[in-house]
Amino acid sequence: LSCLLTASAAPAAGSSAAVIGVVTQCNAAHVGSTAVSPGTTAYDGDRFSTESDGALLLRSAGASIRLLSYSEITLRGTAAALQVELSRGGLVFSTVKASGVQVSVLSAQIFPAGDGPTIAQVSILSPRLLELFARQGSLRFSYRNEPQILPEGSRIRVLLDPSSKERAAASESGKNNNIRRPPHAYILITVTAVALPTAIAIHEALESPDRP
Repeated sequence: LSCLLTASAAPAAGSSAAVIGVVTQCNAAHVGSTAVSPGTTAYDGDRFSTESDGALLLRSAGASIRLLSYSEITLRGTAAALQVELSRGGLVFSTVKASGVQVSVLSAQIFPAGDGPTIAQVSILSPRLLELFARQGSLRFSYRNEPQILPEGSRIRVLLDPSSKERAAASESGKNNNIRRPPHAYILITVTAVALPTAIAIHEALESPDRP
């Protein structure tokens, strides 16, 4: 059964799609609409997803990707330079090369700031809110041609395309030094025990149509 599932996930003979990785662990995961099993080959253009209790680990020559529960990615690029488009949920990537992996999410790009061991988590919290965790190594974040370096150990929430009210709230809350001076296209909020309620308030309270 495992062999049949693996074979069914591969492109048809004669396909020009490039092999870019292999699934090494999985649970309640799919490639397209087909169930995934360990050993399933990943090709350029493949879409992988997990169910609410699922997980998936994929390895390529340049990086490894752990897809979290209820998440979805599309793979592009090559085995040595993996391009991952995250469209739902979250993932953790690890690599030792700056060129090993690049994550695209909500029109933003996240990748290692330089060569060296890098482990990072990227999560979609809402259509305009991301959370980035630089577990090891620094990250480079870019949205609308406005780059930012996130240092190792930082856990940041990024609010994209903030409204004037959200900017005003960020400016006021920034007095506690947990919120960084924002670029034009987004607001960076350092997630700490103090800052987390502020981050939620900026995004949810101000965006609620029921709030006066």
